[in-house]
Amino acid sequence: MKEPMEPDVFLTLLRASLSLWRQQAKRGVWIKLPIELVNLVETAVKEGFWYHRAEPSYLMLAYWIPETASTIPTNASHRVGIGAIVINDKREVFSATSFTVSACSYSALLLFYVTYPYSL
Repeated sequence: MKEPMEPDVFLTLLRASLSLWRQQAKRGVWIKLPIELVNLVETAVKEGFWYHRAEPSYLMLAYWIPETASTIPTNASHRVGIGAIVINDKREVFSATSFTVSACSYSALLLFYVTYPYSL
């Protein structure tokens, strides 16, 4: 959704979509609303959507369709880095570290080998 829309038109489309998703046995639904469509947030919240996360340019709303406890994960609020060094019996070093690859909370694991003799 990128084009401006009136809340009443959005409500009609949203209700029709929820009905279809129920028939299709969908469970979790996310709506990514660009900041330009902030006028639609109240309509979605009144239909049962909740804030999942907010970014500078959009708001992500979530909705759990089944009448069971939601299994939609919460948004990550922390970043954790880890690292390890393993030295084998030949005194070779294996090093593993994690790092953040973007400001969007995506992480990747970088593995690299250092295979020179290391004296302890």
